[in-house]
Amino acid sequence: MESNMEKLLNKLELDDSIKSYFSDAKLVKILCNKNTDSYCFIIEINNILPLDIYKVFKESLENTYSSYNDVIPSFKVTNI
Repeated sequence: MESNMEKLLNKLELDDSIKSYFSDAKLVKILCNKNTDSYCFIIEINNILPLDIYKVFKESLENTYSSYNDVIPSFKVTNI
């Protein structure tokens, strides 16, 4: 796992069972729009996440960064 992605997952305090879905993931960049106070986390991953894992990840991301107006995870899947 790429180090920035690992730091993000640790900050989100996800279970190891959920972190395992991100073993090949890479946090490419974080885009910020200061005017709207929104952030987009661009993540490259090999496989599509199961819906329940995606929901847990998104909810955890929004809760961790709740001080921002909008927090959006964006996934670039390499093996569709």
